[in-house]
Amino acid sequence: MVNMFCEDCNGCDHCECCTDCTNCMNCGFSYKSTRCVKSSHVIRCNECVDCDVCENCNHCIGCHDCKDCEYCIDCGGLVGRKYCIGGRQYTEAEFFTVLGRA
Repeated sequence: MVNMFCEDCNGCDHCECCTDCTNCMNCGFSYKSTRCVKSSHVIRCNECVDCDVCENCNHCIGCHDCKDCEYCIDCGGLVGRKYCIGGRQYTEAEFFTVLGRA
């Protein structure tokens, strides 16, 4: 596992300047995040991929500047939202149906 300038991280690989993260890969400047991949400047995020400048987000992909969001894909500037794709709101059932077709 190769990390640069990380502190108190556990199980991370190819991360840079992260603190208190667990099992992240290719992340940078992140704090207290878990199982994130290719994300930067994320704080207390869980299982986010290709996200940046997000806080308290879970299971998000390709999001930017989101806070307190879950299951969002390709969204920006959202706060407290769930089940969004490209900023469009879906119900939980619709969200997973759309993903099944993709």
